[in-house]
Amino acid sequence: MKNQFLKELNHELKRLTKDERKKSINDYEEIILDKMENGMTEENAVYSLGNVKQIAEDIINSYEDLDEKKEDNYKKFSIIYPFVDICIIGVSYLLAYYLCLGSGLYGRGNLHLSFGKYMFGLVFIIPGYLVLYYFFKAYITKYIHGYRWEMKNIFWANLVGIIIFLIILYLFNIFEFSRIMVLTFWVINILLEFTMRNSAFWGLMRLCKRIQSKKYNYF
Repeated sequence: MKNQFLKELNHELKRLTKDERKKSINDYEEIILDKMENGMTEENAVYSLGNVKQIAEDIINSYEDLDEKKEDNYKKFSIIYPFVDICIIGVSYLLAYYLCLGSGLYGRGNLHLSFGKYMFGLVFIIPGYLVLYYFFKAYITKYIHGYRWEMKNIFWANLVGIIIFLIILYLFNIFEFSRIMVLTFWVINILLEFTMRNSAFWGLMRLCKRIQSKKYNYF
C-alpha cells in the first residue's frame, strides 16, 4: 500500500526535478511510517493523506511559487550588482597598486607614473568593465542559467578586459605603466568577483530554503 502510494506520487511529480521528487517522496514516506508507529495500519496511514493527485498538485504549486520567489529575489539582488562591481574594481585596482608598487613587493623600477595618474586609469577601467560584464551577460540572474555559467562569463569578461587594457598601453606607448600591476589587478578582481557572487548565490539559496520550510510545509 505504502509503496504503491509513493510510486503513484513519484509519477504525478514528474514535472519536478529528480532531487525535488526524491525529497517529496522521502518526506511522505516518513509521514506514513510515523503514523504507523503511532498505531495506524499501513492502509489507514496512506488513506489519511488524501488523494495522491491533489497532494502532487499542492507540492508542484508550492515549488512553482517558490521558484517565482527565488527568481524575484535574484532579480532584485542583480540590480545592485553594477554598484558592487564598481567597488570591487576600485578595491582590486588599489590592492594591485599597493602590492606591486606601493609596497615595493615587485620592486619600483616601473614606477614612473604618479599615484594620481595610475588612479586616473579607473575613469576608463570601471565603465569599460561594466560594459564587458553587460556584454557577457553577467547581470542576467544565475537562477536562469546557473552559477557556473555566470562564473564562466565573469572570467571571460575579465580576460577580454585585461587584453584590451594591455593593447591600449602598447598602442599608445605607455611603457611606464606597470604590466605586473595590470596582471595582479586582473587576478584580484576575478577572485573578489567570484567570492562576492558565490556568497550572494548561497546566501539567497539559504534564504529561499527558509522561506520554503516556513511557508510550504505540506504536513
